[in-house]
Amino acid sequence: MRSMLAYRIPRPSVTAVLALAALGGCAPSLSTFQTAAVPPTGHFSAAVGMEGSIPIGTLYDAYSTGKDVLEKAEAGQTLTSAEKWQAFDTGMELILSPPSVGYHLSLAYVPWKRLEVSLRYAGSALRLGTRYQLLDRATGPFDMSVGLGVSRFTYDIPISDYVPILKMDDFTRWQLDVPLLIGMQNRWFRTWLGPRFVATFFDAALRLDLQVEQRVLASMSGSAYYVGGQGGIGFGYRWVFLAFELTITEMMGSARFNAPLITDSPSRTVDLSGLVIYPTLGLMGEF
Repeated sequence: MRSMLAYRIPRPSVTAVLALAALGGCAPSLSTFQTAAVPPTGHFSAAVGMEGSIPIGTLYDAYSTGKDVLEKAEAGQTLTSAEKWQAFDTGMELILSPPSVGYHLSLAYVPWKRLEVSLRYAGSALRLGTRYQLLDRATGPFDMSVGLGVSRFTYDIPISDYVPILKMDDFTRWQLDVPLLIGMQNRWFRTWLGPRFVATFFDAALRLDLQVEQRVLASMSGSAYYVGGQGGIGFGYRWVFLAFELTITEMMGSARFNAPLITDSPSRTVDLSGLVIYPTLGLMGEF
């Protein structure tokens, strides 16, 4: 009964559902939202804010193309093999890099001089990271730090809430990032910038539930790489700062699909590419 009700959604519903993805917070977090300076030994630092993902180019085109196919399926019409693949492509883009807004929460501690360990929740993923300060403003022209972070996505993306005919039966995703930042700061001002590199690895099982046809199962695995740059600025006094960070990256990668029930084309490889703009706004503090 529940699945039948899902098909009775009026035609404009797909557009509305895709718009709701902007509130899902499912995109990989591309923000560092920290300065280039590691705090003194024994100090904590924390950040809380909102971050968003704005896909442009081929990523946006996938949403536009898939929307028409999904509306056709919801209306009970038969899909061609090419249209079934377009529906799966839309699901893949919603998994990998949807338009999204989510929370950014982080806490870091400095157990030894120049070395920091941190825990962060952002983009529906839990991240464990560390970084080391290579240069500091007291002995050099600027602060400079380099780090390493590993993220594990903590729950399955509720893709069927956005696209009723698509279901996710399994989902695994890991993410690796290497932040390198240079910057300067004083009691009332902070600024930082650097290159941005993020790698993500994923496996998923998707199911296309069609009203007038047999359901179609597809397995998906692949990897994607985000390469670009970021910069941030913050104003405040001593311990608390209001900060804004902007990250711009190009996504590159590929995904391999297998769908045995699409008999004329049971598998294929999809190249992934697109520009992603990722702003973050929030509070940074040190204590």
